[in-house]
Amino acid sequence: MKCRTCLASLSLALSFMVSLLVAATPVTAQLQTEPGAGVIQETVDVEVVNIDVHVTDRRGAPVAGLELSNFQVFENGERVEPVNFYEVVREDPDANAPIWLVLYFDQHNLLSANRDRALAELEVDLPTVLEDRRVRIMVAAHDQEPRVVQNFTRDWGAIRGALNGLRGQQTVGDQRDGLRQSAQLSVTDIFHRMRSRDRLDRQNAGLAIDALLGEMRTYAREVYNDSEASFEALGNFVRTLAWLEGRKALVFVSDGVAERPLGTLMEHVQDLLTGGASDAGALVERAGGGQAGGTPGTGGVFDRDASMEVGRLQQEVEQFHVTGTVQAIVAEANTYGVTLFAAKPPPGDAATSARRSRGRGALMEVSDRREALHNLAEGTGGFGRTGGGSLTGVLAQAVGGMQSYYSLGLSSANKVEGEFTSIEVRVRGVRGASADYRRSYVKKGVRSRISERALAAAYVGESDNPHRMEVNVDAIMPVEGEDLYDVQMWIEFPISSVELVEIEGVHRSATRLVAAAMDDDDELTAAQHLEVPLEVPVEALADALESHYRAGLRIRLPGGRHRIALGLWDQAARSGSVLTDALTVGG
Repeated sequence: MKCRTCLASLSLALSFMVSLLVAATPVTAQLQTEPGAGVIQETVDVEVVNIDVHVTDRRGAPVAGLELSNFQVFENGERVEPVNFYEVVREDPDANAPIWLVLYFDQHNLLSANRDRALAELEVDLPTVLEDRRVRIMVAAHDQEPRVVQNFTRDWGAIRGALNGLRGQQTVGDQRDGLRQSAQLSVTDIFHRMRSRDRLDRQNAGLAIDALLGEMRTYAREVYNDSEASFEALGNFVRTLAWLEGRKALVFVSDGVAERPLGTLMEHVQDLLTGGASDAGALVERAGGGQAGGTPGTGGVFDRDASMEVGRLQQEVEQFHVTGTVQAIVAEANTYGVTLFAAKPPPGDAATSARRSRGRGALMEVSDRREALHNLAEGTGGFGRTGGGSLTGVLAQAVGGMQSYYSLGLSSANKVEGEFTSIEVRVRGVRGASADYRRSYVKKGVRSRISERALAAAYVGESDNPHRMEVNVDAIMPVEGEDLYDVQMWIEFPISSVELVEIEGVHRSATRLVAAAMDDDDELTAAQHLEVPLEVPVEALADALESHYRAGLRIRLPGGRHRIALGLWDQAARSGSVLTDALTVGG
């Protein structure tokens, strides 16, 4: 998913015309740049961030019946008091919020044999998971770009068909595995050759070390580019879930992504060159006899130089760490209420044989490919199943955490747009209890949230429209001298679908409309906003509630096919809608 800057030639140029379709008594609809006197401005700024906490005992069973006094909450290390608290249990008849479950197959870093094994094991859980009628399942895959294989559904046949459609397909991971293994082999071959010799003369040792460090630099760059592409795709996909209301879980199925390239190998190299490990051996023969490169401090000159060189390399490869990107995904997922679960398929014979090359045996792992999986899951309140065991039971366990939890509401009124906040929750009074919860969030204001909902809806092509918005295209007019068109449309919704607040004899809404568009190349326009200037005198309220609010919208778009997304946010009721519609502009 890409978002281009709103340039003059290709911008989403909007103009709004508003009217009220009222049968009798007139109602004012004056556009205001500032809220009128007495309008409830506080509700625009005061937002509550809900931290959902899943508490389990030593056996992993959910712990029910806790009170607010059992919890301590800290923001950035400072104790805070929740502004609201409630418990949701699986059997609660009022717990009807949907549970959105995404099966995301990271085929950029997943061997097809491992993917097929994961499909078979995860599929075992699905009938049980679907017994909860709140659950909706999506199947998605990341090849070069993330794609939706099956949109959210409860249809078991459609879900199984999507999973079967993935089986047997070659993955990008298959194609890249040979290249990655070749680069890894270049590093480990030199490493193993150096370890296998009792002594090296200074010249040969210097050449070997230079070759090793050079290969390590090349490998770090390649792994970094691969990891950044994978995490960018995941982050973009997480944002597409912003439009959903309810509990959201994404199961990230992957063979792993390196967060810190060379993280594992660097320690071995340091020990090898300086003699810090018992099996490192001596590398360099001293000119005067004996060996240099043994335990640091033995007086050898080359071991000191080698250590300095490795230190410089460590500093250099830090720029290839994607820890910051992982932390940003965690914060955004937490902001959008998406819990991530990591599932690494157990390797089989095909995967094992793929990791052997030219008879030289299994390759040394030079990077920890599971670290990022655990950080993504634990940072968002999920868990990682990455130890090589079966994935059967992962989905049932993930959904179980969505069914029983405690919600702690925290005020973000004193936070500024974009501010990062770390969270810590402690459970008291329950021996051996553990808690899963999102550990950070980024403050998003109303404007940002509704924009992201509209952009995400445009990307996914889904509607969630409790306000019963309708859109009608009135005219499409070419712009003279340009391949652009002005599209005139009307949006309307029942006035009774938004909350009106009476202040000094006038009922006013705190409602905002937003519009965005996406073309066939997945290019998204910048979202455009309109404050709905709806004011109803008290004597006209009865008629107004039987009427519709109507806003004229003019969008300037290039020729071609587009998906239009319209969003509505009712701040007083803290509820929203998104509506998508296809539109072809020009010939």
